[in-house]
Amino acid sequence: GGDGDDDDDGDGDEEDSVMSSSVSFLTNQLKPSKVVVAPTPPSENEVLNRYQTEEWKGWMQFTFLLYHYMHATEVYNGIRIMITCYVWMTGFGNFSFFYMTNDYSLPRILQMLWRLNFLVLFLCLTHGNPYILYYICPLHTYFFFMVYAVMSIGKERNYTKWWIRIKLAILAIIIFLIWDVDLGIFERLHQFFLGYEPVVGASMGTMWEWYFRSYLDHWSTLLGMVFALNFPIVSLFYRKLEARSIMRQWLGKLAVASGMLYALHMWATGPLT
Repeated sequence: GGDGDDDDDGDGDEEDSVMSSSVSFLTNQLKPSKVVVAPTPPSENEVLNRYQTEEWKGWMQFTFLLYHYMHATEVYNGIRIMITCYVWMTGFGNFSFFYMTNDYSLPRILQMLWRLNFLVLFLCLTHGNPYILYYICPLHTYFFFMVYAVMSIGKERNYTKWWIRIKLAILAIIIFLIWDVDLGIFERLHQFFLGYEPVVGASMGTMWEWYFRSYLDHWSTLLGMVFALNFPIVSLFYRKLEARSIMRQWLGKLAVASGMLYALHMWATGPLT
């Protein structure tokens, strides 16, 4: 059936609420205030440094809250992109951490699990909701273990030229076989944890719901890991570029921006749409 006029008016009210809340939040953030800013160390001048990624995640979390609180279905596509960005950062951030610290200890695992899940587990216990209802936290947890497994296997050889690249290539094949080829591997791997009975947040059963949720972002973590592996090359490129004249800096950055805009155009209008 079609939507009535009342539903259309409701959607418009929700969209107005989202916009007004966003403008109000941004206005508050831009108000002048006396803030003592510590000197920024050189390591924090890198592309995608911690300050940038934390602010990126903060704005996305604000948008998530608005989306769910206002039921703003008209911005669903944008929210989907933000979720996959979060999963991408799971690969990028955890790969970078393990690669730089070589810390695969049990305290590190427990710390991550606590940070990702303690509020969700509290909600599950107090409201009686299933874990799958808060699917973003299971996604992060699931793909964190993927990064951990890849990085911890043969970790003493992670700093050789080819070993880490071979592991990422094998991971790509595994991901392809589990999610993109109908061999029943996904169901066999998850049959001990997921079921087919309808529950809150999974009207077709947790098996189908988890397949749907994980399928949407199943390449994002791997791509984040690949970017993290090649991050030193990107960093070196920009450091060399910043040492050039102003004209060459702008030409180099315009070339990079043009390439990214072209890739965005192909993604939006290309053969895969």
